[in-house]
Amino acid sequence: MAVCSKEEVFQFLSAVKARLLLDKVNNLHIWNRNDRKNENCMLELGLCHNDVADIILKLEIDNYSETQECTIYKGEKTWVFGYDYHGYELYIKLRLRKK
Repeated sequence: MAVCSKEEVFQFLSAVKARLLLDKVNNLHIWNRNDRKNENCMLELGLCHNDVADIILKLEIDNYSETQECTIYKGEKTWVFGYDYHGYELYIKLRLRKK
């Protein structure tokens, strides 16, 4: 676990938001977990793919929590954010990948 500088977080969020603004559908992959936690959360809150993209577009530096080394894809980092969505605290993990 590491905490990145505000400038690093700003650069990461800027890159993520730029990709989402180009194409929300193809540039956002929502990971399907074995425990279906992501899917269940989306169902409970009535969120669709574009809603999730819109939430990510609203993330700010203050939402940042930490950066973790990815255990699945070596060399990649996972950026962790928290976001209050109508009283529900969402735990959002993001990775920016080349493809």
